[in-house]
Amino acid sequence: MKRFLLILSAMIVSTVCFQLSAKTFTIKVSDPNAGYVINPANSSRMQFDADNKCEVDFDDSVILYTGAYTGYEIVSILDGNGSAVGTPISSPVSSASINVSDVAENSTVTITFGEKESVYVTFIGDPEQMYIQYNYAEIQPEGNEWKIKLDYSSSIYVYARSGCTIVSIKDEAGSEVSHNGSYAYVYCEEGIAKTFTVETADAGSSRTASFTMNIDGDPADVTLTRTSDWSYITFSDESTEVKFNPSSETGYQIRHTDYNKSLYKVEKNGVELTKSPYGSSYEFTVEDGDVITAYTQYPDLNSTVKFNFVNEGTTGVVSSITLDNATVPGWIDGFTAKFGQKLRIGFNTSDYNITSIKVNGTPLTSFYSYDTTIMEETIVFDIEATARPPKSVTIITDVPEALSLYTGYNKSGICYTFSEEETVIEVPNSAYSLYTSVTDDYKIAAVEINGIAQSYFTSIYINDGDVVVIALEPIERNKRFALYFEDSELWSQATLTLASNNYDLRREYSFYSSLTTNSLAFGYTQYVFGDMDIPAEFNSYRKDWSYDMVVYRNGEELTGNYGGYTFDTLEDGDVIKAYASAPETYTVTYDNPEGAEVEIRHDIITTIDNPSVHNVLAGTTIHILAVAPAAEADDNSDSKISVSVNGTELTPDENGVFTTDIHEDSAVTIAKTSTGIMEIEAGQASGVRVYNLQGIYVGDTTESLPSGVYIVNGVKVRL
Repeated sequence: MKRFLLILSAMIVSTVCFQLSAKTFTIKVSDPNAGYVINPANSSRMQFDADNKCEVDFDDSVILYTGAYTGYEIVSILDGNGSAVGTPISSPVSSASINVSDVAENSTVTITFGEKESVYVTFIGDPEQMYIQYNYAEIQPEGNEWKIKLDYSSSIYVYARSGCTIVSIKDEAGSEVSHNGSYAYVYCEEGIAKTFTVETADAGSSRTASFTMNIDGDPADVTLTRTSDWSYITFSDESTEVKFNPSSETGYQIRHTDYNKSLYKVEKNGVELTKSPYGSSYEFTVEDGDVITAYTQYPDLNSTVKFNFVNEGTTGVVSSITLDNATVPGWIDGFTAKFGQKLRIGFNTSDYNITSIKVNGTPLTSFYSYDTTIMEETIVFDIEATARPPKSVTIITDVPEALSLYTGYNKSGICYTFSEEETVIEVPNSAYSLYTSVTDDYKIAAVEINGIAQSYFTSIYINDGDVVVIALEPIERNKRFALYFEDSELWSQATLTLASNNYDLRREYSFYSSLTTNSLAFGYTQYVFGDMDIPAEFNSYRKDWSYDMVVYRNGEELTGNYGGYTFDTLEDGDVIKAYASAPETYTVTYDNPEGAEVEIRHDIITTIDNPSVHNVLAGTTIHILAVAPAAEADDNSDSKISVSVNGTELTPDENGVFTTDIHEDSAVTIAKTSTGIMEIEAGQASGVRVYNLQGIYVGDTTESLPSGVYIVNGVKVRL
């Protein structure tokens, strides 16, 4: 018995090995440009040598697939003896399969392709009143016939020309093809020749019926659409006769020409029509002699909109209210709207369980949003809802003052700040994540949720009862660069991204033209950074979707990629300037005849060591500050130099800094009015305002300040 089992096992192993062993054979094709064979190992098309052969190794379980290219077909698949491999091909096909189990070891399988017999579909009609499209291209007729070579099953499009209509489309058997009078899609099967006869006519002659279109208001505000071909009819008169084909043009849709507005009402033969539930249009059918009246102007009436909340503290169930797309402020106590305005209300179904919402006593069936056009003098919303309990989340961090969490991306939504190492916060039920933000001198080193280490720090997925530990690590950001973002109506959006390849360190500053508050502001902004913030990116889009924006780095124009610019390096003191379109370049000439010692900065942070003649881009800001040698001066003097631009004298700020923006060729004249720097001993000045050279207020006395140069009451002094 034991011996039997050993023999049986050996037989099984032998059988399995035999079944799975690779089989070597050759595939040959008659023309590799006529067809292909798929390699199942990588789903790619096999490559053939100069003899159109390819040697392969597959086991018997493999199935090979072959197909013919457009205009060709598979004629046969034979082995070396001329016998069919698998099921014989009785008539040409476009694709076939080969079971490797049907192929002999070391044999050659030959696949023969042949050209398809050309099959044509013919249309007969009047080229003056119709045209044909195939493969998105218009086909030119020969006389009154269009002959189309059909490479595969497809639809051929028949169109009536402007002012004409399709009366009928019939094949050679007299079968009608469906059409709407303006166009038809005629499906044609591969390999089947057919002939279609198209009868067309002048549209005017087929429109034997008519209805009257009356407009009470501005005719330009009304657009009528034939639903048979979705062609538009516009109006310039208050009463118009509209002719139609009674057999194919009886369906119509009417609406306000401005999609953001609606008609007051529409009547058919004196009976008011019901507005479509899917928008602000009215749909109807007509018969000969009907009268349609559209009223464009709403009555000049006010509507009072009120809200009743069954349960206290549930006003947050209303997430947004707009009138004509404008947000309604202070809506809780009700508001007044005008007849004809579009009211939209959004409901917060994430943080509230909504039991019912009634509008003037009528229950709503959907609680996501409500849209209507104001048509009633009073609209009352009765809302019954209960708040879902918020999520309770414990936040533990070693540097609480450096951490902020937000419920929305890019510092949006509710902001949580911290003063204790352990804090329990309540987060709305609708917030699934908290987004992290730390001060510039820290980074997030680790995050744990309920003791489980996280690999992603930018956002933290939260559940009720979670304990989140966020460990911070100090970093050094000791460099700075300036970005100038041109104030232009052409911008649609722009984003500056630091550490663009590191999601946990990434900082984004964005501008959207649709928002009133943005983190990326027009003009100059200074950014502190370190090596960890590189690479950086600036991406921008214009409202016209063109790529005419121009970006400079230290005065040199950069090459962008569809509005995107990548900075693989940034140096301390770099200046990046982004313009919506190519800026003008202006010449700035400095004249300092008395040799006053001054500090001149272009673009906020670039010190000019040799002020003479400079070419600058439009919008460049220039700062000038006196730095004369040590000498006696009046502590309370406003300035020790005077500066004028093109003859107009500038007024310094409280720190004695003169500022001008360049928008033309400019001559800057600098003159002494008194010495511009004092040398005093530490602790000598008190009862003053003291700033460092970065413009940061450091106190009201110079006592205990380190040695250096400061601005005291607008004058530079050296301690």
